[in-house]
Amino acid sequence: MFEESVSFGVFRMFFIVTVSILSVELKIATQLPIAIAIRNLYFHPLSRYPGPSTWCAFRFRYCYTLWKGDLVQDLHRIHLQYGPFVRVAPNEISVAHPDGWDDIHRRRPGHLSFPKNPIWWGELPDRTPSIVSAATPEDHKRMRDLLSHCFTPKALKAQESTINLHINKMIEELRKRCLQGQNSKSAVVNIVEWFCFVTFDITGDLGFAESFHCLESNSMHPWVEELFSYGRVGALVAAMRHYAVLFKIFMQCIPKSVLDASLANFNWGVQKTHQRLNLEVQREDWIKYILHNSNEETGDSLSIGELENNMNVLIFAGSDTCSTVLSGTTNHLIKSPHALLKLTNEIRTTYSSMAEMTFESLQRLSYLNAVIEEGLRMCPPNPSGLQHIVPVGGDTVLGHWLPAGTHVGVHQQSLYRSPHYFHEANTFHPERWLSSAKSLPGSPFRDDKLEAVQSFSTGTWGCIGKGLALAELRSVMARLVWNFDMSVAPGGRDVDWLSQKSYAMLERQPLDVQLVLERSETL
Repeated sequence: MFEESVSFGVFRMFFIVTVSILSVELKIATQLPIAIAIRNLYFHPLSRYPGPSTWCAFRFRYCYTLWKGDLVQDLHRIHLQYGPFVRVAPNEISVAHPDGWDDIHRRRPGHLSFPKNPIWWGELPDRTPSIVSAATPEDHKRMRDLLSHCFTPKALKAQESTINLHINKMIEELRKRCLQGQNSKSAVVNIVEWFCFVTFDITGDLGFAESFHCLESNSMHPWVEELFSYGRVGALVAAMRHYAVLFKIFMQCIPKSVLDASLANFNWGVQKTHQRLNLEVQREDWIKYILHNSNEETGDSLSIGELENNMNVLIFAGSDTCSTVLSGTTNHLIKSPHALLKLTNEIRTTYSSMAEMTFESLQRLSYLNAVIEEGLRMCPPNPSGLQHIVPVGGDTVLGHWLPAGTHVGVHQQSLYRSPHYFHEANTFHPERWLSSAKSLPGSPFRDDKLEAVQSFSTGTWGCIGKGLALAELRSVMARLVWNFDMSVAPGGRDVDWLSQKSYAMLERQPLDVQLVLERSETL
């Protein structure tokens, strides 16, 4: 009897203790988030700045919309509601103001530079850093100084024939499709696909000494297809990095098959890089300029791991950005007949053959350049912009003090589509980039803040391949309108540009364009 009462007493005590512990843990589980939310909303150093309360209270809302691919659109809506300087997470500020470029990206006397945010730009484990993911300003400068030799005006001039070879090949393939239409001499094509073909064939040739043969096969190379599939994974990785513990668990839970596939994809690029290094033939490509300007004694060189990773990065970045801008610009051109007609007239009255379309001469065409600039404004290749971190000691952005470690960036889509800085900001108007837009008293674009558009970024972290990209964009667009009359394909697939998903990159949707062959002569 005594033993039974003791056992019951022990059980009762264990039960009470267990319930008490669970009760305390339940209270902590329910009250801690409330305490965190109150702290972030009312007592955080950034609590004075406007923003949606659910975003300001917890980082989860930001990560969730990033994972869904809706971050670009959601931040755009937030800026429209709250203004050019908004809080979008407990420790993050989004800027949609022209002065943001000066404060965040360019060097200011007496200020430290804002480093890139490793949440977005950190390298994967066991991967050598590239120019994109370099951990220190010193490493980034060393890589940038060396890689920039690949994109000088002299290098671009030497690479011009290689680049135009592939663009002419694209035109030839599109002409074949039109000629298959017999009397109509027309064809409907997914132009987004063709822009991917030509841009990757170009960068493959410049980087690996061999194109991906996309134009020949009329299909994407498996290596390129695999790269595109990592866009959503990249967004998920960035979202998880905001939670250090979850990120470690996440990385450990990735199936081995996925990791093996990623490694195999990377190693394929490594193999192609080494094949190029072993070539004895001199070529006007990126490897030539890197090797020619390397000096191991002074430290002005890349390790073999850095070279391997940078070649992968340059090939993808150089292709995806151009194909995005070409797709977006064409999408707006075919829906703006007046602009398309002006561009077509400029190109066809200036050139009697494609052989005359040199990089130098195309650079002088005012309306072609205006179309490209407006395409970059309406369809920037990185609509979210590059994320940075406020340096040690804190600093100001737009006159607002931000503590060290604050995440901050210029949100390009919100800035470029702002009615405060552009007349009819959501309408495709190449005329805003013409000199007459500023000189004519009655011009509706006279007060446009054109300097706000920095689609290739600016300052220390600006894109080193801007010159190559612009030359490529001009050459493709000029040859396209010289050879074909373009229009919206009746009943074809259309694109609402702003509704497209954006993960680590923009997930472009198919765009059907009707091409009618204008030139009867063969290439």
